[in-house]
Amino acid sequence: MLKNTVTMSLLLAAVIVISGCQDSVESVMEDALACTEEVLDILKGVKDKATAEAALSDLEDLKGDMEAVKKRMEAITEDMKDASQEEQMEMLAEMMTFAEKGMAAEKAISAEKRRLQGIPGAEKVLKLVAELDMD
Repeated sequence: MLKNTVTMSLLLAAVIVISGCQDSVESVMEDALACTEEVLDILKGVKDKATAEAALSDLEDLKGDMEAVKKRMEAITEDMKDASQEEQMEMLAEMMTFAEKGMAAEKAISAEKRRLQGIPGAEKVLKLVAELDMD
């Protein structure tokens, strides 16, 4: 689910600091968190069938951004193959701060998904959110 996406985004983004990629850890993490927070904002706006339909369009628009973040994470993963064990350990220590933010956002998204289960028309929104999972 999105939880896996955010966690992977945060973990892989931290690799940049160690590997010297052109992309930065902060940039990838900020973008991953921004996407997650945007999903949360969209879900919070769903109150009825009409707002559920509007949310579908917003989520479709966000899908491209999330796919771009995924590709950046994949590039970082590839670069990480040459990192030493020490560099990897430094990366893990660095990313713990960002993982907490991602987990908090995921917890809020889970609550919103439960809330949406009782709203007519929200079924399609929930399905699209599930499709946004990029693990």
